[in-house]
Amino acid sequence: MDNYRRLAERLPAIAAQLLVGSIGENISAAAVDESTVFIGDVFSLGRARVQVSQPRSPCWKIDHRYAHDGVARLIAETGLTGWYYRVLEGATISSGDRLELIERLPGAVSLAELWQSGASTGPIRRSWNVCQRRPA
Repeated sequence: MDNYRRLAERLPAIAAQLLVGSIGENISAAAVDESTVFIGDVFSLGRARVQVSQPRSPCWKIDHRYAHDGVARLIAETGLTGWYYRVLEGATISSGDRLELIERLPGAVSLAELWQSGASTGPIRRSWNVCQRRPA
């Protein structure tokens, strides 16, 4: 949720529009960000179990959503991209359910490290290899 504050500081013209959930994410949680979340991390969310599968990649729809050029570019430049989860155990979740890390795979790469690596295949390949070793 700090990502919205950081974006608002850099984009004061649209700061009032930068509300949690407005970029299209389904889950927002305090105290986690791209530097503290790793590819393959498994979280409990209420009674569900989810696994971080990859970072999000900003696209033109973000600029369109806010009617402001450069939002997607800023998100990419700052690495405030968010991430996707895959569902390991489904359950109904509710606002207020706690997101708790329950497993981090050895050798996992943070989303920040992965994003910063850009075209480098080292961290990316290591991340995918780590994820592939974990059964669904």
